[in-house]
Amino acid sequence: MKLIPLLALAVLLPAFLQAEEPPALAAVKAADEARIAAMVQADRAALEAAYSDDLHYTHSSGAVDTKPAFVENLASGKFKYLTYDHVERNFTFPAPGIALMNGKAKLRVASAKGEADLFLSYLGVWREEGGKWRFLAWQSCRLPAAADDALRQHPAADAVGFETLYNGKDLSKLKTEGNWQIQPDGSLLLTPREGETGWDRYQHYLWLPGEYGDFTVDFEFQYTPGGNSGLYFRCADDVDPTASGFEVQLLDSYGVEKELGHHDMGGIIRTKGADKNASKPAGEWNRLTVSMVGDRLVVVLNGECIHDFNLREKKPAEKELAASGKIAIQDHGQVFSVRNIRVKRG
Repeated sequence: MKLIPLLALAVLLPAFLQAEEPPALAAVKAADEARIAAMVQADRAALEAAYSDDLHYTHSSGAVDTKPAFVENLASGKFKYLTYDHVERNFTFPAPGIALMNGKAKLRVASAKGEADLFLSYLGVWREEGGKWRFLAWQSCRLPAAADDALRQHPAADAVGFETLYNGKDLSKLKTEGNWQIQPDGSLLLTPREGETGWDRYQHYLWLPGEYGDFTVDFEFQYTPGGNSGLYFRCADDVDPTASGFEVQLLDSYGVEKELGHHDMGGIIRTKGADKNASKPAGEWNRLTVSMVGDRLVVVLNGECIHDFNLREKKPAEKELAASGKIAIQDHGQVFSVRNIRVKRG
């Protein structure tokens, strides 16, 4: 069949967005995950299998590759995809055997010119060939820095829409049975009582009021050497946040040089390690900003954006991602301090 011009597909795309989700969706998603893995791993055989022989690949620079050129550039190391994270990804099926894919993605690439971070808006086309979904066409454009938006940095002190939940004076807006004590400097110090060990005393967590769909939570924290805590969000209840919620790990990882895992500082437990180690030494104040907008999760630690990805795409398959939920700071049975807790809805 002839390839429909991508511009025409982009114009027609809104009309297809209302189409009923077909059974083929899971197969196309799996094929796309395999395609991305092949790109990052520069696996020639997997690239050959993922892409159609009729591939028309238009880069955000305007350069166009055929399949042989695209595969050779990646397999030879001339061009490398170091990371590839979905911010948004949608599929529609306008005709039998055809799938359109559009969205936004964060990529880190490398070439002879060096490494670069790309924020792309894209349109892709999949075609079923011999019973298998193969990638037929791609067209993308770089979004300007402004489109990378304010979520990737800490909000200003006077940012609009934030509610201060702890101002250094009282705990009336928070709920806890833990031994969180207000200090003379206005910080809130957790000193577990005798026998209070471990992380499964959920009523001792510091619970923010109500439930939150889209949100930004911003606060500072401090740990002692080897300290451990976490921020939980999208929790279905306050009975067991580990069962339904997602956790940003807050662990003393200062000086760790290995690639960070999901149990290191800033990791999203059972989901993804932080993109970089932005930890400060024990005894110093760290600042954390966590935002959820739809399925997009953005985490900023000490001025560095360490996560920006689609949580629904990356989370464990068996775990649900609720549209809204509770937020809490963990009592892990260790000395831990927080201050300047504020949250913004929407």
